[in-house]
Amino acid sequence: MHVEAAIDGPLIFVGDTLSAKISFTPQRSRRRSSGTGQSDSTPVHLLAGYAIVQGTFRLGDQILPESFEATRNSGVVVGNHGVEYGYGSMPQSGLLSSMWGGLRNLVAKQPEDDFDEAQDIYPVFNTPQQLLFTDLVVKHPVSFDFVAELPSNLPPTYRSRALSISYQLVIGFQHFVNDAPEPTQLFLPFRVYPLGAASSFDLTKPLTPETAPTTKSQTMQDFIDNFVNESQSSSPAEKPAQQLSYNVAKNGEQIATVHFARSPARIGDAIEAVVELAQPCLHLTARLELCEVIDEEIAAGAAQAYQTFTRQTMATTALDRVALHLPLLHGTTPLLNTKQIQSSWSLRLEFVGLVGTYYSDSSEQEKIAKASLNTEVFSCRLPISVLAPDSGGHGTSKSWSIH
Repeated sequence: MHVEAAIDGPLIFVGDTLSAKISFTPQRSRRRSSGTGQSDSTPVHLLAGYAIVQGTFRLGDQILPESFEATRNSGVVVGNHGVEYGYGSMPQSGLLSSMWGGLRNLVAKQPEDDFDEAQDIYPVFNTPQQLLFTDLVVKHPVSFDFVAELPSNLPPTYRSRALSISYQLVIGFQHFVNDAPEPTQLFLPFRVYPLGAASSFDLTKPLTPETAPTTKSQTMQDFIDNFVNESQSSSPAEKPAQQLSYNVAKNGEQIATVHFARSPARIGDAIEAVVELAQPCLHLTARLELCEVIDEEIAAGAAQAYQTFTRQTMATTALDRVALHLPLLHGTTPLLNTKQIQSSWSLRLEFVGLVGTYYSDSSEQEKIAKASLNTEVFSCRLPISVLAPDSGGHGTSKSWSIH
């Protein structure tokens, strides 16, 4: 049997409605039916099937895991081997309850390594379990539509040394293997992008069907009232745009002027800038960095860490103008705003300049090169605004072959 899942839309933002199509196709047998010349399909008996959306996160070495012990039991997480841990929103009765109970019984059958790996995953969000079918005999291709609402205050997909947040569409069903029912779980990962400056999310309080905020319909009058209130409560001075030019100085002495080509930048594009050097510079290094600020109560080490994604180095001895081109990789995250960890982007510039003259001649009649030079290093960081990409392809899909 072949199972295929496809998520509509190239980009998924927090607060969006996720739509997916899940298809089951029976396996074609090798023998051909008499008279028709077509191959037969082997019917597959499925007891029940469900689908959910789940979000999980992993912690890096920079964070103390003891701070999130209570989080594990606040939501539901389905693992790769049918392992399920955290029973905060598990159904208490009915067909879905028996299915989840079957998943829980598989824990004892899993190797210790798989179970230990599962303990490193913590819940962020899960939707109610939607029942797709019961007692289904798949003789011909059949498909089901799945729809789920994503809360507007979800943290986006994120990956760094300190924290990793991911989202998956989970498809679970029971089928017969050697005349015994066997649960199977399939996972379709997808990315969730932030939408502006979202409210801060608490990683210790995952969103479950019981705790997720309900979305009420908004009338035209509500929309107008909200628009007027936001216009009256904010002004351009309160929401400044990122600067396109910066003057870099040390001890009141200007070193360079940096001009950005555009602001803000988007993932998949590049940070383009021109650096005009006001003083002689031997070497210039530009780094695109992600800064993470970790709450001191959960930090295992330094509360602030920088991670370099792209770097550009160049010799600038005879130059007074330098062009920068630093790509924003597709795997990066525009923004993370949680109560435990916040991230921001910056362009770090490192200037290597001379101290004193680079020749020795007191009479200034003949310039003799020195055997060694005294240099000094000066660095600065310029803030960068990063947004989600304009487009992201043709959606997300995946297929599996179940024997």
